[in-house]
Amino acid sequence: MKKGKIIAILGGPASGKSTLIRRLKTRYKVSAFLEGEESDLPLFIKRNISKKINGLQTILFFHNQSVGQYLDALKLRNAEKDVLLDTFWISNLFFLDSMLSDKNERQIVEKLIFQTSRYLPAPDRIVYLKADSKTIRQRTRSRARKFERGFIEEAQKINSAHDRHLGKKSRYFKSAPLIKVNVKSFDFSEIGQKLGLKLKK
Repeated sequence: MKKGKIIAILGGPASGKSTLIRRLKTRYKVSAFLEGEESDLPLFIKRNISKKINGLQTILFFHNQSVGQYLDALKLRNAEKDVLLDTFWISNLFFLDSMLSDKNERQIVEKLIFQTSRYLPAPDRIVYLKADSKTIRQRTRSRARKFERGFIEEAQKINSAHDRHLGKKSRYFKSAPLIKVNVKSFDFSEIGQKLGLKLKK
């Protein structure tokens, strides 16, 4: 049976994932799911992030959201549609070191992600927006989300975790082709072509 493609866009905070998806959606025939802007997040999540508390609660919130979006994306893929995701369930791995100081909590989340990977297929493509620490620091400041004040150090840790995990073959998405893109010098149309997306008429 002919299917569409699920394409996950990964990268550190403020690396440009949502911007890339919006640009691609404008030009190509794709559906899209975004993690959400500041106004889309519940108050308790923004409070958790700003006060650096309840890390496990925050990670579980985003895990549930990403799994729900992924299930919806699978339905669209089966309907022969291409789907863009601003992150997916694997992304919680990149937040563990910065958000969970308790070793047992980290192990619980790692097991949850691994179990999820046993039941949900990997994306058909992964685009990794690679950015250096300076770029992440500048962009996190410039987007001026209130709940991210004081979040710059964590953002850099999360960005470094992307490098560690995506720099090697992972047991979580062995079959997914990985396209690495430098956030300072990439072309939207070139990425669209590499992903095999169909232009809007």
